[in-house]
Amino acid sequence: MSNSSLDPADKTPRAASTRSPVTDDAVRAVRVLIDAYRLSAESRDIDVILRGILDGLAQLVAYDAAGVYVLGRSSRRVRHWR
Repeated sequence: MSNSSLDPADKTPRAASTRSPVTDDAVRAVRVLIDAYRLSAESRDIDVILRGILDGLAQLVAYDAAGVYVLGRSSRRVRHWR
């Protein structure tokens, strides 16, 4: 849309965006998710993938213990864990 199509009589200033600013923590979380996705695309070793997920999680939150479990589709039984 060009400025010529706007009504020249309308001089009302536009409201500032109401979206929240992106925080450093949100950017870091997205980067960790992207890294986990890339790792899962590059490696077929489930232990490498699960370790990578936990390493990424450690960059986001401090924890004493954490676990990642992969469940079977039909059985809903734990297939892999780390």
